[in-house]
Parts: sequence; structure tokens; C-alpha cells
Amino acid sequence: PNKDQGVLVELFAKPGSAWEKPKIGAKCVISFKAMLHGDGPQESRTFKDVSGMEVELGGNNGGDVVLGLEQALEYMVTGQTAHVVVQPEYGYGKDGMQDWVGPGDVIEYHVTLDKMEAAPSTYQMLNLEKKEYCNALKGRGNEAFKAGHVRRALRLYSAAVEPFKYIDGITDPNDKATAQEVRSACYLNLAACYDKIQDHANGLSACNKVLEVHSDSKKALFRRAKALIGLGRLLDAKTDVERLLLDDPGDKAVVAVAAELRKKQRVADEQDKKIFTKMFS
Repeated sequence: PNKDQGVLVELFAKPGSAWEKPKIGAKCVISFKAMLHGDGPQESRTFKDVSGMEVELGGNNGGDVVLGLEQALEYMVTGQTAHVVVQPEYGYGKDGMQDWVGPGDVIEYHVTLDKMEAAPSTYQMLNLEKKEYCNALKGRGNEAFKAGHVRRALRLYSAAVEPFKYIDGITDPNDKATAQEVRSACYLNLAACYDKIQDHANGLSACNKVLEVHSDSKKALFRRAKALIGLGRLLDAKTDVERLLLDDPGDKAVVAVAAELRKKQRVADEQDKKIFTKMFS
């Protein structure tokens, strides 16, 4: 399910006629074996064997349910079994877990989705209910981000923005303003996550979503400048940095980004000079 191959899922035959898959907010009952990835018999690599565990996707499920396992469940239907391989950035990371999982270990799961209670549908919610629902998910995302669980936060912010992703059909001015407020806050937080994992293309897209509505947002301009530098679009980044410095020349974070931009521009100029010299030598 991940472009970076951080989570690989092999689904086994789908039983019966079940079709609905869980998403964030769904309450599931799962059974699984967790083992270290590698050669040798499963029994010698297994560190956890659990039956009938209750989990809420996107909830606080403790250390037993890593992000990669949660994401795999979203591709399953009730009664289905899967083999899942989870890279450390979606598992226990650089810290590992107690004496069972070492730093940077890859984990395998043999998991069955025993039962599933679907997440609340936002389609029938009033705008105020949607706002409360989104803010609750955003709050969980904030907690995850502060704890250093950036990919978990990214997933929660993505779910939080979903009910207000498309707002052109909202006609009431107050409802539209509320939707824009929640939407922009989520996209700003998504941009912060993308910056952390150096996904500059998606970071740029998230910032642009905010700036479409709030063209003077300092956070969006700042994060967009960093994304543009990461993408090598130095002239575009310079435009945003100059706007920010004009507003507050003493902002230390912006001054640091401006220094990084100048350094990268010097490197780019040197490379262009070498290419030009070779062409005409």
C-alpha cells in the first residue's frame, strides 16, 4: 500500500461475499502472529501470538499494533487473512521493542481480520459534526507528531482533511468558512509531516492548497519555500523567502532557510558554469 515499499501485503483468498474494508475510525477484532523477518522456522522467529485483539484504526492501540499492520488491515475484508512485511519506519523504528525487536528490524505478520465495525460515515454529518470529527482526528495527529511518530500523524491528518477535501459545493458562507479553516489547518500539518520525511512534492501540494485560500499564510509560505528548495526550484523558493523576510527580517527560521537557499544557489551556479565551459571549450 506504500509507494516506498514500506508495507507489503499479500492477501489470501477473500471468504464469502464480504466487501467493506475498514478505514480510520473502524473498530476491528484481529488475530495475528508477529515474527522477525528472515530465514528459519516461524516458531523460532515469532515474538507475539495474539487472538481476538480489539483495535481501532487510528486510535491509541499501544505498541502491539504498529502503523504498518494498521495500514494492511485497510486492504482486508472480514474473515480474510494476509501476510504482511513491515519495514522499520512503519514498525518499531530505530528503537525496536524491548528484547523482542531490535533497532531497524523488519517484521512479518500473519494476520486475520476476524470482525469489523465500520467507521462513522461523514457523508450524512452536518458541517459542525464534521468539524468536531476532523478536529478529533487532527488532535490525535498532533499527539503522534509531537511524539515523533510522523507517518502515523500523516495518516491521521490525511483522514481529518477528507470530509472537507472538496468544498466547492458548500453554499452557506459560514459553513464554507468553517470548512476552509479546518481544511487549511490539516493541510498545514500535512506539509509539516511531508517536510519531516522529505516528500517535497506532496509538501508543495499541501502548501498550495492553503495558499489558494490564505495567500499570506506565513507557515504555508515557509513550508512551501522548504519544499521548493528540496525540489531544486530555487528561484521559486527565493520568491517565497523574500516575501517572508520583507515581513519579518529577524525571523531566525526564515533566515536559516535563506542561508540554505544561497548555499544551494552557489552550488547550482558552479555546476552551470562547468557545463557552460565544457560546451565552449
